[in-house]
Amino acid sequence: MSDYKPDSYVKLGYENWQCWELYVQSTVFRKNAIVTFDPMPVDPQVQQQVIVPATVTGTMTTPSVTVNAQPMAEELKKYCEKWCAANNITKGIILGSISTELRHVVSLGDSAKEMYDKLRAEVIKQSSGSSAFGTQVELISKTSR
Repeated sequence: MSDYKPDSYVKLGYENWQCWELYVQSTVFRKNAIVTFDPMPVDPQVQQQVIVPATVTGTMTTPSVTVNAQPMAEELKKYCEKWCAANNITKGIILGSISTELRHVVSLGDSAKEMYDKLRAEVIKQSSGSSAFGTQVELISKTSR
């Protein structure tokens, strides 16, 4: 039987990735900040180029065209605000729940997703090899994708 309690506080070390991951994900979900694991929003000031591929209809070919696609400013602004708030909440959760032995892995300039991915890679790298824990983490990682 596991000693994990859903509301308990967990510090990430090299031996408890699964428990820590469950703690972070459940805390982020409860704080309604899960959007932070979505892609980072695009800068609304930058025009995004989309290439419309060439099409063939009957005997006529329409050449490919580059179109400047600009998301709706209001939608993008709302998404950016929501994403930034969620990112800050999640960064706080992650920074507050990693042990001192792993603090060197992340930096304050990283997004929450980058922090999470760096910590995951570091723990798997240090725990893998001949250890059963490393093998288990890798197997779970492969099946969850």
